Amino acid sequence: MMNSKDLEIGLQDFGICTLAEFQQTESDIASDTYYIIKIDEPIVIAVNREFYTLDSGQLLFVGPRKRIKFMNDAPIGGYVLSFTAAFYLRSKSDVKILNSILFYGIQNAIQIEGKMGNQVYFDTAIIERIKMARVQGPEILDLVAHHCVESILLEGHYRLSLQGILSKLCSSSEQIVFNSFNILVYKYYREST
Repeated sequence: MMNSKDLEIGLQDFGICTLAEFQQTESDIASDTYYIIKIDEPIVIAVNREFYTLDSGQLLFVGPRKRIKFMNDAPIGGYVLSFTAAFYLRSKSDVKILNSILFYGIQNAIQIEGKMGNQVYFDTAIIERIKMARVQGPEILDLVAHHCVESILLEGHYRLSLQGILSKLCSSSEQIVFNSFNILVYKYYREST
């Protein structure tokens, strides 16, 4: 596992830290930050008083304005990627994925399993790429960080569709209206404030 100095990247609206470091902070419930939590050991996490038991190699997707509390006192291995909509939104498809059930479902958080949860794969596909891009300058780092987040979100969607959760949640008429509203707000808020 890398130390905090290895993970300092200096991008606005995007961050990555070890899970042990994130456990020491208090998540801000008023924040517009999205979180992807990747764990290496079993842990119990409370998101707005809803409890999630995660096994090794699982990912947890937590949307904005949610309080995250770790029920384990001992530091756990893993990483937390944090980003805002301002960092992630670059195209219409980005709007659709960010406002999907991964972050705006019926639950406070969505947990998945898959190749992104594998420690070796995650370290190679995400952590090492970000570290290598850091030395190439802020423009390349920004693109690589965006690509890494996008690949995790796409993996999350794929895993949800395999579990049948996606079709069940998307069939809820209230959820469809809510997601459509969010997409329209993000699509047009700059033009028609």
